[in-house]
Amino acid sequence: MQRIFFLLGISIMLMSFTGIQKLTPINASGSSLKFTISGPLGEVAGSVKGIKGEVVYNSSDLANSKVNVSAQVNTIKTGIDMRDGHLQKPEFFDGAKYPTMSFQSVRFFSTSAGVAVTGNFTLKNVTKSINVPIKASTVSGKQVFTGTFKINRQDYGLSDKTPGVGNTATITFVIKE
Repeated sequence: MQRIFFLLGISIMLMSFTGIQKLTPINASGSSLKFTISGPLGEVAGSVKGIKGEVVYNSSDLANSKVNVSAQVNTIKTGIDMRDGHLQKPEFFDGAKYPTMSFQSVRFFSTSAGVAVTGNFTLKNVTKSINVPIKASTVSGKQVFTGTFKINRQDYGLSDKTPGVGNTATITFVIKE
C-alpha cells in the first residue's frame, strides 16, 4: 500500500514538472467573436456564435500553453437578415460547404506588450498563419482571454466583387473557460 502511494506521489510530481496540463473546454455562452469591416454605407459590425474548443494556459509556462477554437459560420449576424443570408452564399463564406472557421495555436510567446499567440486561422478552407496579441485575466476563478486581429478577406476567398466593401476585417474575441 505504501508503494502505491509512493508511486502516485512520484507520478503527480512528474506531471507537475513536465507541464502536463488538462485542456479546459471553452464556455460557449460566455465567449464572443465580433467583427467589423467597412461597407458601402459605412462600417458593418457583426457577431459569430457557436464557439467551441479548449484551452490550456499558464503564464509561467507559455511553451505548454495551447488553444484550439472554432465557430459556426452559419451563425454570422449583422443585424440585417438579407445581408446575413447573402454572406452565407458561395461568393462570401459559403456556409453550406465550409460550416466552421477555426484557430489552432502553434506557440505562445512574450512580447513587450504582454503575450501573443501564433496560430493557424482557417476560413473557407484557406489556412494562414497569424499572430494575435492577447490579454489573459482571471475573473471569478476562470481564465478569460481577449484580443483583436485583422485579416484580409480576399486572402480567404471572400468575394471582391461587391463595390464599397473593404478588404480588412477586424476581429475581436473574448474566450472564457
